Parts: sequence; structure tokens; C-alpha cells
Amino acid sequence: MKNEKFTIHNSIFIPPQNCSNCGELLDATTGIQEQMPHEGDVSICAECGQLTAFDSELKLRAVTEPEIENLRINCPDIWQVVQQISSAFRAKRAMKNN
Repeated sequence: MKNEKFTIHNSIFIPPQNCSNCGELLDATTGIQEQMPHEGDVSICAECGQLTAFDSELKLRAVTEPEIENLRINCPDIWQVVQQISSAFRAKRAMKNN
């Protein structure tokens, strides 16, 4: 996957829920794969950059340390993109709050 470009696809609607960190209403997801998210897939809140994962009912839950470690070790290119996107969303939120 080295040097692979990632393409952002159309939004997929998920059950409406609030971000556990900032409270933003989350009702859609956009990913680098054009498919429904699966249990354990990582998500990032576009409002605050909080990293979460989907459960079997497409509800977002806290991401576990083993999941982060697995992503970091086994998918380093994706982990790098996740960190960059999360950082960008956190910076956007900080600018809005200043």
C-alpha cells in the first residue's frame, strides 16, 4: 500500500448518534473504500477529530488500544492518513473556538 493514493467516496448514512467527545450529530460516514463500514472499522468525527470504531450495528464506540496498535503496525499508511485527518479536524475546531 506504499505510496497508494486514497480516494474519498460518497457518504453512506448510518444510524444518527452523537459524538461521545463533542456531541456533534453524526449520521453519515465517508471513507476511502466505497462500502458500508464493518464492525471494527475506524471513524473520525469531522467536528472534533475523535477516533472511534463501528460496532456490529454501525454505532460508534471508543476505539481500543489493541485496535490502534493493530492499525499502526499492520496498516501504517492508513494510520498516517488517520492521524493527519484527525489532527486537521482538531485544528479546525480549535480555530473555531478562538
